[in-house]
Amino acid sequence: MDDEPLLVKSLGRSLEARGFAVVTAANANEALRIGRNVTHLDLLVTDVFLPGTDGVALATLLIETRPDLPVLFISGLDAGPIAGRLAVIQRWAFLAKPFGHRELDACLAELLE
Repeated sequence: MDDEPLLVKSLGRSLEARGFAVVTAANANEALRIGRNVTHLDLLVTDVFLPGTDGVALATLLIETRPDLPVLFISGLDAGPIAGRLAVIQRWAFLAKPFGHRELDACLAELLE
C-alpha cells in the first residue's frame, strides 16, 4: 500500500520476481478489506504516511486478526515519529525510500526469517 502508483507497480513486480503473490490496494480502506478477507498473507508492505490514515494504523488494525503478520513500512520520511506506535506489531521493518533491490532483499530476509 503506497500513495505513489509507480512505486506500487515497481515494488509489486520486484516482489513477484521473488516469488510473492502480490495484491495491491488503491487506499488504506481497500487494503484493510483485502487483508481481512483473504485467507493467507505473507507480508504487508505499506507506506508509513498515507492519505486519510497511515500505515501504522492500517497495520495495527490488520494485526488484530493476524497477530503474526510481518509488516514492511516504507517511507521517504524519517521513521522516528512512528516508533512509539509500533509496540503492538511483533514483526516489522522499516525501509527508507529510495531503496534498491539489495536493500529490499536484505530487509525481506531479516523480516521473514
